[in-house]
Amino acid sequence: MTDSFKPLLNDIVRWCLMLDGRYDPGKGLWLWGDIGTGKSTMLEIVRDFCRIVRPPISYRDQRMTRTMRKDKWEYGFRITNASLVAGMFAKGGYPSIEEYIITCRQAFDEVGRECIPTGFFGNMENVFQYIIQRRYDLRQGDFTHVTSNLSPDQIGTVYGDHIYDRCIEMFNFVEMSGISWRQN
Repeated sequence: MTDSFKPLLNDIVRWCLMLDGRYDPGKGLWLWGDIGTGKSTMLEIVRDFCRIVRPPISYRDQRMTRTMRKDKWEYGFRITNASLVAGMFAKGGYPSIEEYIITCRQAFDEVGRECIPTGFFGNMENVFQYIIQRRYDLRQGDFTHVTSNLSPDQIGTVYGDHIYDRCIEMFNFVEMSGISWRQN
């Protein structure tokens, strides 16, 4: 880790601990930046750290998906690749992506790399425009997290200005820029 990365890590730790700081603990994280800068890895670290430091979720407070069967379960979230979700829509339509909309904690990896629009029996949909809108409508107490190469300024171009406007309310935009950490 470079010294220039430490302030960003400090800000994210403060968000995880729900302390005042650069990022609003009541919003999800939109990690964006160049390829190979650790966005997906950072999201996994955030998920694992939040399981330790954030309070558990109560069944009475949250909607259940068919995989959630406990009365209480730790704070956590599923991380799903955006292309996989778009592919599920292509195979099964709207019912096949409903669990990604109603799950109380959900993260999407590589948003902006999915097929846009995605077709299902002649119905064409910008799947993440639809998902973000629906998650915005249901957001009370819910979190959505995203990794993307899309900057905040590019969200409106890909998903529309109304989605960009909702993203401002839903997310802390966290830039992770620099050279790729991947070895050639």
